[in-house]
Amino acid sequence: MREIPSFPGSLEEAHPPHLAAFDAAFRQDGGRLKERDDLMQWYRLRYWHYVKVLRKSPLHKPFLERFHFDLVANEHLNATASRYGGTHLIGLNVGTILNLETFFSMLLSHPKVLPEVGDCSREMQWISSLSACDWRQPCKTALKGAALLQEPPSSFPLDEARRLYAHRLAILSVDFVFFHEMGHLANGHIEFLETRGRGAALRELESGGPPAADEALDLQALEFNADSHAILVLTRDWLRLPERLDAANPFETATEAIESLALAAVAVFLLFDPLATRIRDYGRAAHPHPAVRLMNVGLMMWSAAKKAAPSGLERVQAAWLLGLQRAEAICTELQVGSAVWNAIDVESAAVSAEYQRIASHFQTLDQALRPDLRRHRN
Repeated sequence: MREIPSFPGSLEEAHPPHLAAFDAAFRQDGGRLKERDDLMQWYRLRYWHYVKVLRKSPLHKPFLERFHFDLVANEHLNATASRYGGTHLIGLNVGTILNLETFFSMLLSHPKVLPEVGDCSREMQWISSLSACDWRQPCKTALKGAALLQEPPSSFPLDEARRLYAHRLAILSVDFVFFHEMGHLANGHIEFLETRGRGAALRELESGGPPAADEALDLQALEFNADSHAILVLTRDWLRLPERLDAANPFETATEAIESLALAAVAVFLLFDPLATRIRDYGRAAHPHPAVRLMNVGLMMWSAAKKAAPSGLERVQAAWLLGLQRAEAICTELQVGSAVWNAIDVESAAVSAEYQRIASHFQTLDQALRPDLRRHRN
């Protein structure tokens, strides 16, 4: 398994007007994280690296000229895309990183989870069930819901290869969240909402009351678009390159990368709703049901694969489905609470119908997004 890259501190940007905008926008959420350990600083520099890469893209460049990204000193699961005083912003709660890192470390510490990774015989079976863990809360609070068979080891997973893969999956999950927020900016979602008097911020977990029904459908369509952006950015190289990836890629093969991305995407949707909610429960929510979001990103990736390399479509589909199967098996083994599998198991037809409803509405909304790119023909 390939090593995790490092990033130089010179990537960081700290323009005073942009910092001031970030501080003002996120003050009530906990403010900018100023005391960062090595892990948090690594994530921070990773996304500044991607900001510089994305500035070369016509889609992203207009929103990254006056821009700041930073970590928010808040241990709850959340991420936000916003604009303040003309500066576009992405804030990532430290709780998002901590919870995803802990979640995957716990999974890979179980000897029956992904036994083909590393030496699973080195792991000890100390987790009974994670069904009562609410990962939207701070990590310490979420872990109070874990049912344990014995005291956990001081550091886990015990096997080095499994520890590295857990970290790799956490990185992919946080990448998905970051590129989702970037998708809100790059597709003009903030400007779209501002013109309709609906504010200038989109959060993964909203704290206010539910929006009106028509506003909820608009917001859910924008979330589809942001999810699609994330999956396309993450897979654009994997879908075009040969099966064996070059040394600059974090994964050795495209199949391994796509299987891992499926696990990562499922984890994001699991953690944002660990309850057995139904499709109808999301009728007035700001986000689509997690099972519907998962369906959207899978179909989007398959569509992109068909355009990029039609001959490799079956390989991509097989890798994604295998990743989903492994994710479901893991959740069953450790009894991970999830809105995803509940909806797929008991109301799959409703999942498909809801996907069609939101996707169709987005086609209408898309006419008003980023007119500067002239994406639409009359």
